[in-house]
Amino acid sequence: MTLDLKTIAAVLMMAGGMCSFGEKTYAQLGFLNPVLPRDSVYIKNYPAGITGRALFQRKYTGFSIPGRQPDASFRYASNKRLLLGAGFVYKFFNLNISIGLPYLNQDLKARGKTRSLDLQTYIFGRKWMFDVYGQFYGGFHIKQKYFVPGWEPYYFRDDIRLRLIGGTAYYIFNPQKFSFRMALLQDEWQQKSSGTFMLNFGAFYGLAFSNTMQQLIPDTLAGQYGNASVNRFRFAGFGPGLGYAYNLVIKKHFLLSGSFSTNIMASFTREQSASGYRDVFHFRPGMAFMASAGYHSDNWNFSAAWINNSIYYKGYSSEGNYAMSAGLYRFTVAKRFNNGRVSRKVLRLIDKAAERNILQEIFRPDSTNAVRQ
Repeated sequence: MTLDLKTIAAVLMMAGGMCSFGEKTYAQLGFLNPVLPRDSVYIKNYPAGITGRALFQRKYTGFSIPGRQPDASFRYASNKRLLLGAGFVYKFFNLNISIGLPYLNQDLKARGKTRSLDLQTYIFGRKWMFDVYGQFYGGFHIKQKYFVPGWEPYYFRDDIRLRLIGGTAYYIFNPQKFSFRMALLQDEWQQKSSGTFMLNFGAFYGLAFSNTMQQLIPDTLAGQYGNASVNRFRFAGFGPGLGYAYNLVIKKHFLLSGSFSTNIMASFTREQSASGYRDVFHFRPGMAFMASAGYHSDNWNFSAAWINNSIYYKGYSSEGNYAMSAGLYRFTVAKRFNNGRVSRKVLRLIDKAAERNILQEIFRPDSTNAVRQ
């Protein structure tokens, strides 16, 4: 049986949390349940509560092909659809469902249609956070208006595809006093300012190509690009990195949150054209950041966030760097509810899973039984 990138990514997402089609879904695994005690002066959590969420978000992804001049990069982008969604968080389980409403996206018709399967999960451990993703897009336009002669206002390619799978593991040095979950899941309340350094390790694999084997750069602009004959390129990389995150709390209820991390990637790029292919091995950076602001209390949470990931890789026939970026803008309204009699029956399986440490049961069954006794 042959497995393609979509199948592999979907299996990984199901194994690592919840997934959704066209949306990002944040989840936490039972065997990575964060049992590390929190400092109650800094963080208030709600172990028995349910956090319901309504959200508006606009997602984006794209890649750029370097030109002979620094300002002449050919920048392909997907449509930034506005999505309306709802979801809930309970213990380690989190589910979001979002849909794009046609009347909210009328302005995108001039840019062409993008088709996508976008998977992502955040997994929280005791001192770790994992960001795992899989992106599969078809149909891209050029971000610059009137950039390609004969196309007004946007140059659009229905045949261009993008495939990307990867992830980053973050080791958090100060998990007792710093909460990532507050900005990402809204199920904790950071009540006092705190920050943390992070070590991370990231890895990715992807490709961009024309499914009709046409070159990615149009003929009318071929003279501006040393890689104009390329119709497909693959890229992969891995490497360690360092980051820092900080939650600034103002008068206990208002929060400004930000994080930034960078990696030094050992990377590989293969440029392919009708005449063959060329490979390049190199070191290039990868960067990720998150910025969030909002109001938080025992019952309500209102927040706006911007999340972005960027990676860079070198081509054989170009002086600049290929670049890829993906992210989202999100506004969230969250409400916490008590777990009543009806909801306890519905969520019984989650309660049972939360009580177990699956990894410890597999690798150290004796110690698990001793704890239960």
